[in-house]
Amino acid sequence: MQRFIVVVIAGATDPDVIIAVRALMEFRYHSQSTAITSITRDKIKAALQEFHDHKQAIIENGFQRGSKSKAILKHWHIPKIELMQSVAPSIERVGSLLQWSVDTTEHAHIEVIKEPASTTNNHNYDAQICRCLDRYEKSPDGEGPNVDAQGDSESEDYNDTGNLLDDIWAPRRQASNFFDIATRLSFSPPGAVPTPPRTFIAGSTAIHLNYDASRKHIPIDNVAEMFDLPNLRGALADYLLREESFPQSLHTFGGQRRSPHLVQSLSSAKNPTWKYGRYDAAIMNIDNQWKWPSSGLRGHAAVIVHLVMCPAAPKGSGGVSPHSDRFLMYAQRLDIVPQGNSAVERTTGLPVLKRATRTSSSLLGELFPVDQLRSFAHIVPRFGQKADNQLSSTNCVHSSQSFS
Repeated sequence: MQRFIVVVIAGATDPDVIIAVRALMEFRYHSQSTAITSITRDKIKAALQEFHDHKQAIIENGFQRGSKSKAILKHWHIPKIELMQSVAPSIERVGSLLQWSVDTTEHAHIEVIKEPASTTNNHNYDAQICRCLDRYEKSPDGEGPNVDAQGDSESEDYNDTGNLLDDIWAPRRQASNFFDIATRLSFSPPGAVPTPPRTFIAGSTAIHLNYDASRKHIPIDNVAEMFDLPNLRGALADYLLREESFPQSLHTFGGQRRSPHLVQSLSSAKNPTWKYGRYDAAIMNIDNQWKWPSSGLRGHAAVIVHLVMCPAAPKGSGGVSPHSDRFLMYAQRLDIVPQGNSAVERTTGLPVLKRATRTSSSLLGELFPVDQLRSFAHIVPRFGQKADNQLSSTNCVHSSQSFS
């Protein structure tokens, strides 16, 4: 809820309420930074002050209610709000607050108190839990024997799951480092890995694609119908024509649609279970002078990716095609709606996006190399005062024209 509450309530209530909620979210995110500088500390202070400057609107609109009686409260005597006052001073004295996280101890409480307690007969908790933990500690593999309702051993069989404390502190799984994988693949001998590579580095981003496409060797017109992209043939023809006439590493939106060339087949990927498809929003680089993420959205565009594909070599070419060395994506552009003299909305602090269209009112979509992607982007439809009850998780992006 922390990630989406601000954009969900955008336009649905008093602007001061939205600013107060957004300030709280900014306070929380800044406070969770792994490295906090004096600049971050000042942002934490500023966010808290902004909340205090606008919090009265929450009471005036009747949103401050008791947890039990649900009665409207006219005060802010809330311990957690009071605790927030000490965050910035504490950071100045002890550093990042992440080192004082209670996540580990909360998890330990489950492992060494709640789970052993569930095996007891609800009497003499302390003695039975200590006996259970003592047996865990003395058992050969650290798991300990099963305990019945009286706290006695049922059997001497042990589960091979490792030491109890190791299980508490150790990570559940090892994260894949796609930068390392992509680097190793780049040094592989010719023919050792598929072309184009499924894992590669683009700017400051590592991109990892499924090894096998969900659809293979499909005529272009079939793909256009399957993905509801009527201008896909023309977009692919334009891309190939640009590559043949003026080879370039970076492509951008715009230009008049040209007559299509015939493409024999391509590989594509799509989730077939959603009526309108399941697409991701992303940030795409369109100007090499700007580098993500330090540049922000300058030199970049927000897009919705509808299709990832690789053009197959035409028949009779021996499987060789100058265009099969890169994965391509069909992306539709989202334009940023100016907010007066600012690029972001005053209440939410976020850009307002709308679907870009051509002069013909058709959606502006083109084909681009996948290596122009720089980041995923979370977009949420702007629901306004009241959301359409026909919207669901499977159709809200397709049916909306404006996003945050």
